Amino acid sequence: MTEETLAERDLEPYTTAPPHAHVKDVPDTRHWLVLTAEDGQPRAVIPPDGLDGQRPEAELSALTGVLTGFVKAHPTTTVTHALNTGAFRTLDPDTPVVLCDERGVVGVWAGFDLADAILRGPARVVGDTKLPGRIDIPVVTRLCRVCGSAMTFTEKPAGPVACTGRPPHDFGW
Repeated sequence: MTEETLAERDLEPYTTAPPHAHVKDVPDTRHWLVLTAEDGQPRAVIPPDGLDGQRPEAELSALTGVLTGFVKAHPTTTVTHALNTGAFRTLDPDTPVVLCDERGVVGVWAGFDLADAILRGPARVVGDTKLPGRIDIPVVTRLCRVCGSAMTFTEKPAGPVACTGRPPHDFGW
């Protein structure tokens, strides 16, 4: 019996773009928009229709009011394993999960299917004792509410954390 992976869930339509692209460059604003670095890995996410009302010449990375945090996970991670990690235990059901492999973004898990999985929690199955072949720890990427710097965590910190942005300050979760 094989366990369902994150890639086998009900994934949402998405588009990728570099952070320096402009609103007018996005082909479909009704999909999740994942801003990616040169290596293809995600840096920020804009929800569907998040570009509505934005100026066409606005640079995507400057739209701090619509950029959202996300969880980054490998597509072959099992749902049970993911839901048992710190990144998922405190996950807000509105936060998207960006699935990435070595090449870059391969999917976005969000919406009702993700919310349902979080609310139901991890399920143990009879015979769920084998070690998985690949173990990836999902991480949460959030933008500081003070300066907009992105930071990555394995779970939500219990207390204040120093932000990497300037000037020195506590990260605004």
